[in-house]
Amino acid sequence: MLYLVLTLFFFPFMILAAVPGSTLDKDTVPDELANPVIIPGAQLGSLRGKEIPLVRVFSSRDGVLVPIPFQIDQVDSRGDWVWDVVYQKKLVSDYKDDHHEGIGNFEWRVEQRTGLLDDEDSGQKKIIDDNDVLVFMAKDMGSRDLGIDRKLNGASGLLEIELSHPFSKRKTWAYIAYYRSDPPPYSSLRYVRYLPDAGKVVSSVYEVGFSKEHVAVLEQLEIHDVSLMDRTKLRGSMLFGRNSVGKTIYFNENDIRGHIDGYINGPVRVVKRDSVSLHFGLVFSSPEIHCDQFFYPHHSEIPVNLPVNFLIDRISLLLVADYHNSPFRRAYIGGERVPIQLRDISQDSNLLEGLANVPWMALEGDLASVVSVLTLPEEIESFVEVTPYLVHDPDATDPPETYRGSEPQAGYAINTKRGVPGGSHTIVGTYLYLPRPFVLSDAEQVLDLVQSKLRYRVSEYGRQASLYRSFSPVTGD
Repeated sequence: MLYLVLTLFFFPFMILAAVPGSTLDKDTVPDELANPVIIPGAQLGSLRGKEIPLVRVFSSRDGVLVPIPFQIDQVDSRGDWVWDVVYQKKLVSDYKDDHHEGIGNFEWRVEQRTGLLDDEDSGQKKIIDDNDVLVFMAKDMGSRDLGIDRKLNGASGLLEIELSHPFSKRKTWAYIAYYRSDPPPYSSLRYVRYLPDAGKVVSSVYEVGFSKEHVAVLEQLEIHDVSLMDRTKLRGSMLFGRNSVGKTIYFNENDIRGHIDGYINGPVRVVKRDSVSLHFGLVFSSPEIHCDQFFYPHHSEIPVNLPVNFLIDRISLLLVADYHNSPFRRAYIGGERVPIQLRDISQDSNLLEGLANVPWMALEGDLASVVSVLTLPEEIESFVEVTPYLVHDPDATDPPETYRGSEPQAGYAINTKRGVPGGSHTIVGTYLYLPRPFVLSDAEQVLDLVQSKLRYRVSEYGRQASLYRSFSPVTGD
C-alpha cells in the first residue's frame, strides 16, 4: 500500500519580503545569499570531544574579528536529533475530552520535555561527537586572517574553514575556536526563531503561521504586517487495485492529522518535526510518518514522504498555496523564455499545463519573489511526473477552503506511474524567498541550494589543510 503521509508545511509558493533589520542585500551574489554551511562533527578535528557551550565561530572583516551566529545540532547514537523541546505521546484512555488528542480509537496526552541530552555526551556536559553538525551562514564568512590566533585571547583550539563559492569564484574564511573556560559572548544576531505558543516561524525575511486545527495547513503569511495568503491546500487521490476493479479514494488537507514531535530553535535554522497520518473516514488511517522541516534565514526545505508498497496502483497530488490581493506580477518557468503575465488575467485552468518536470519555477512581485525547486529521489524519478500548477481566478471556489478567489493559486501537481519501487521515498521542496523582483541568478541560487555546490576545507590553524569535502546539508532521520 502506498501510505501517503504529507506535510503541507510544504508550502509550495510564498511571497516574502524583508522585515526591519533584514541583512539581505539586493546586490549580494547568489552564493552568499542563502547557503548554510553544514559541517559534520566528524570533520571538526581537535574539537571533537570538546564541550559545545565553550565553542565560538568568528569571521575577520577588515582585520576586525567578529563573532557570527552558529549552532551545533546534536544527533544521538540512533541518528536522531537531540531536540530542544520534544513532545511525547502518552496513552490515556479510550475516551475523549477537551484536553486529549484523538488518535484512532485511543486517546493520547502530549507531554512536553526539555533539557534533553545526547546519549553520547559525557554526563551532563554537551560534547561534540562525530554525528553532530555545525551550522552557520556562508554570507557571514570573511577574509583570511593569518594573525587570528593573537586576537583570540584564551582560545586553546582553533580550526580554519575555507569556502569556495561556485558563482563568484572567490574564497571566504571562518574560524572555530574552543575555550577551556570563560568564552567571549555569542553573536547578538539571530536569523530565525520558532515561536511555539504562537505557532510561527519568524526570520529576518519572513513570518509564517501554522494552523492550530490542521497540521497539514499553513494559514498565515505576513509581510510588513500585511496578510497575503488564504491558506495552503492539498488535493489528492489514490487508486487501490487496477482499472475496472480498482477503487479511488479522494482526500484533502483536512484528512491529514498529527502533532509536533519536537524542534531545535537555533539562531541559524529551525528544525521542526511533525508526526502525521492520513485518515480515511472514521476507521482507516495510515501509520504515522515523521517529517522534518528546515527553516533558514532566506529559504526552507520541506519534505513530502511517500512510503510505498503493493496495494496502491497510482497516486495524484495537488500541493498549492492560495494567495489573495494579486501579490505577483509574473511567473517564470525554467526552460521557458517568456514569463506569464498575471495581473490582468482570469483563468480557472492550469496556465502551465503540459510543462512537466521543469527545473525551477518563480513568482515575481514588485517587492518580493519566490523561487522553487522540487527534488525527487533518484530511485523514483522515472515513475513520477511533476507539473507546475498556476491558476489565477478571482472568483474561484475550492472546498473545503471557504475563501473565494485564487490570485494566484500556485504549486505542483504530482502524479505517479505504475510500478513505483517499494520503500520510503522523500520528495523535498526547496524555496528561496527574495524581498525584490526576481532575477535569473536567483534560479541559479536555488539550484545551488539543492545541488550543494559549495566546497569547504577544514584545517587545524597553522597546519596544512587536513579535510576537504563537498558541502552537503545534513537532515537527520
